[in-house]
Amino acid sequence: MRASSITPDHLIPLWQSSEWAAALRGIGRSAAVEPMGDVGQALVLSRRILGIGPVRFASRGPVWAGEATFSDRVQALRAARLHIVNPDRADFDVMHAAGFVRLMQPKQVALMLVARDEDAQIAQARGKWRNAYRQGQRQKLLCTVERFHDLTHGWIFAKDREQQRQKGFRTLPPLMVQAFDNANTGCVDVCLAWHGEQPIAAMIFLRHGAMATYHIGWTSEIGRAVRAHHGMMIEAAQSLGRKGVRVIDLGGYDPVAAPGLARFKRGTGAQVHTLGGTWLRRPFG
Repeated sequence: MRASSITPDHLIPLWQSSEWAAALRGIGRSAAVEPMGDVGQALVLSRRILGIGPVRFASRGPVWAGEATFSDRVQALRAARLHIVNPDRADFDVMHAAGFVRLMQPKQVALMLVARDEDAQIAQARGKWRNAYRQGQRQKLLCTVERFHDLTHGWIFAKDREQQRQKGFRTLPPLMVQAFDNANTGCVDVCLAWHGEQPIAAMIFLRHGAMATYHIGWTSEIGRAVRAHHGMMIEAAQSLGRKGVRVIDLGGYDPVAAPGLARFKRGTGAQVHTLGGTWLRRPFG
């Protein structure tokens, strides 16, 4: 097999990053980025389940080297001793050949390229999205990006918990953001929109190598009126870009269950990326 071409600037999803592994270990979880021969790697979570024993799981992985062939991937997966895999892409033939059976259909995520400058970032967006952004700019919207601190920004989690109760969804607990920040100093960014000295909207991003992942966001009535999230997304993208980020993972894209959020994400110019579903090794054990 050829030498792996995976380098620090490789686009690695949060769930496969060394930063995420460090955060998980910080809260006592068994997690490590394991090499897969010379063709890739996988962040493997290990958990002992009563009545079953240890289960090895990889989400949004493995991360393959660009030159890895079909045969390389099949052999590496067979040797990895994984029980459950959520691949980052639709490698159906590879998964079948490696002895896995699909349990769940693929989901989609939205991936936004970080442009070279603000004008290019705005030009990348769709027409209606750009118009909404410009409406906010006419309101003299002020957006800032700062380093996360649990005491300073804890109120954002409180706002998000209320959103979750009202809309019936769940996100990662604040503990994981704090663990990520503890393990990766300075890699959690908070974008805020302001009305005078009062924040009217917020977004939190986790940085991992050449990628960043949108975590949570909140906006007030004033924030919605001035299109705060549009302005914050442009401001955040430029700030993240200066720190080496090339792609922002905006998270799940579901135009049926969350049409408004899907329109916002697609409106940024983000590309829809189809994941690989959930796969179980057979025989399990």
